[in-house]
Amino acid sequence: MGRTAPAADRFDRSIAESSDAEARRESANSRGLVTHTFVVEAPGEYAEAVARLVELAWSQRRSLFFEAVAEHWTWRQVGPHLSDPELRHLVAHSRVLRGEDLARASGSLGPELFGDIPFALQTWEAEFWDVENSPMSYGRHGSAGGFDGIPVHDVTARVGLPLPDTGATALTWTAPPPLPSWATNSGSYAEVAGPLHCTAAQALARHLSGLPRHERLTQAVPVPFAAAYPGLLKALGGQGAYTSESMALGRIAVWRLLRRMARLPDDSPADTVSEHVAGLDCLTWELPGDDIWYFHLAADHPATGTSWLVDGQDFD
Repeated sequence: MGRTAPAADRFDRSIAESSDAEARRESANSRGLVTHTFVVEAPGEYAEAVARLVELAWSQRRSLFFEAVAEHWTWRQVGPHLSDPELRHLVAHSRVLRGEDLARASGSLGPELFGDIPFALQTWEAEFWDVENSPMSYGRHGSAGGFDGIPVHDVTARVGLPLPDTGATALTWTAPPPLPSWATNSGSYAEVAGPLHCTAAQALARHLSGLPRHERLTQAVPVPFAAAYPGLLKALGGQGAYTSESMALGRIAVWRLLRRMARLPDDSPADTVSEHVAGLDCLTWELPGDDIWYFHLAADHPATGTSWLVDGQDFD
């Protein structure tokens, strides 16, 4: 336990004393490798040392070490030793996505940072999210994870799309709901358009009309929002060809997007968001150019009379 701080101090000195930028980068990378290895391989009795080392790394650079911590350490092991509020929230959300119910710990976390997001998976979150296989896996030599597209169980249920509105203005696409300013390495390839005062089918037809002729589909597949949740979480969390994925940030972004769609403030009760999810009508589609990373979703809600599109592709 007492050995971790001196080791970290030596790393700090080596970085500060290096006048060469390349050498400083190599020193920082070496320190990151040591931290990552310690997180994934240290035995259970080193939980407090792991928390201290990760907090030290966090104070100097906002990295995604918290995802590796969440895979290899339970909240009971590291939670009590984490003091930074933001880091505590991110580890907790990632633990929730790995199946840990932290509802009883929510009092020590509070909703003030990222809004009222429950520290237990809601029924619609858990329906298609596989706590064993959906999360990223972190080992000594890096991370690995699969692509979660929107499962389409009945392609015969395709519905025809209406003709796009004549003279409709082009859609305005924006970035997903803002995440912490430091989360630049978790930028999403998906963009958001909305609110649009039409149905999801009309919004989709309008969107497709602006694509190259060979991509102008005439049909889409109805899906429950729960089926889209895993892919949406990963797309908003940064999954892509050359980006680092954070499940915790993805979950926060999904909840923020849902509140935006429902016209709810960030501190609105989680039950209100779940009620909105239950009323969503959603469509998905596939484009000829879809490769590995893509996400296509159109959603509307009768209560709001508006629709939203989340759409994007990434390529290697």
